[in-house]
Amino acid sequence: MYFPYLYGRQSELLAVSSMLKDHRSLDSFLPVIEPVVGKTNGIVKLLEAYGKKGKQLGVVVNPNKYELAGSANSKPWAGTVWPVVLANKSILPVLRYEQGVSFAHIKDFLKKCAKRDVALAYASAGLLDVEFKELAKLEQVRFHIILDEDKAHHRYGLLPTAKLVHIDDRFKKLTRNADYGGPEFFSRQHRTFLKQGIAGFGDYCSLGKGLAVGGGKVAAVAIHAAYMNEDKDAWMEHFVSTDKDMLVGSPGEKFLQAAKKLDAAAKKRPLQFGSNFALDKFAEHVANRHYPGLGKNKELQIAHHICFKLDAVAGKL
Repeated sequence: MYFPYLYGRQSELLAVSSMLKDHRSLDSFLPVIEPVVGKTNGIVKLLEAYGKKGKQLGVVVNPNKYELAGSANSKPWAGTVWPVVLANKSILPVLRYEQGVSFAHIKDFLKKCAKRDVALAYASAGLLDVEFKELAKLEQVRFHIILDEDKAHHRYGLLPTAKLVHIDDRFKKLTRNADYGGPEFFSRQHRTFLKQGIAGFGDYCSLGKGLAVGGGKVAAVAIHAAYMNEDKDAWMEHFVSTDKDMLVGSPGEKFLQAAKKLDAAAKKRPLQFGSNFALDKFAEHVANRHYPGLGKNKELQIAHHICFKLDAVAGKL
């Protein structure tokens, strides 16, 4: 199974939502959303849409980053989102374990979600061996998700292999879009996770783990698109606008420059990039000389990445 890990900003929520209209089977797809935005309308809409369709989606129920840092911000969020989570059986409550989360907190979470599956996401192996052993025995815990940790840590070896999910930051994020160069290796998780005997794998799509917030004028526009090389490994190609100076060109012009490069590559190498609605939309914007905004650019990149990974898992690339 493929578990993209996303932060619940608008472009990410829209990309995950768009998969409900896609022709691909979502049986091997379980996105995990760790919200960072205080407003709840977007995440509630997504949870209800997936719940109505009976499709699986995980949501971190103890978020603590950016706008949700501190109990004054996270408690009102939880008061709105928790009832939606509990009302939709296909939604998987996920508790993120890290420094400051006690074993008693985990027990309270399991009690609150009694009689339904949950997942635990580990940003640390800080629990005691005996605590890991206790969690390993619980049928209620459907997945143990390891986030960017040392997968070989002995405590993770105490967990049932068949329930493990490995999330890795495979994207080499740079400070400036103008600095991205040629293609680079991304991962081969899609063809190794079954050999490892684990439940699934995940990544941070074409965004990377780093939580970049804010905006402003851009010097260059970049589109990051995954493709399959001849060895059946996933690589990432960076399509960067020709104009890379803050004082030269508009964001719309720069987007179209980058999108034109992606469109040409995808059409020239369709067996590598695959075929999906996100690539079709990029091509449409190029043909119509239309600039949809940088948020839509990010949304389409995420959607392509998800479609690409699902096709890779299904052996269609």
